[in-house]
Amino acid sequence: MIGEDALQEAYDLLNKDRNIDYGGTDSSFPKLATMWTLLLQDKLATEERVTETDVAMLMSALKLLRISANPHKMDSWVDLIGYAAIGSDFVEDE
Repeated sequence: MIGEDALQEAYDLLNKDRNIDYGGTDSSFPKLATMWTLLLQDKLATEERVTETDVAMLMSALKLLRISANPHKMDSWVDLIGYAAIGSDFVEDE
């Protein structure tokens, strides 16, 4: 029953730990959708492809949203730095 264990662990993470740390998905996902829409609006208007650089930017936005909910969670700051570094590598390669 490995699949059931994984499902339970995912449920617990989303509905217990992360819910406590960052708030529920019912409040965070609409905020994140707004952030991503604003960040991608020019690209979406021209029907361009989402790039690897965009993904790094969007993941950074996710981390910023989490930091706004809980600025004391250091792994969010570290992840933000990591996504920024990854994004800068993609920009250099373009």
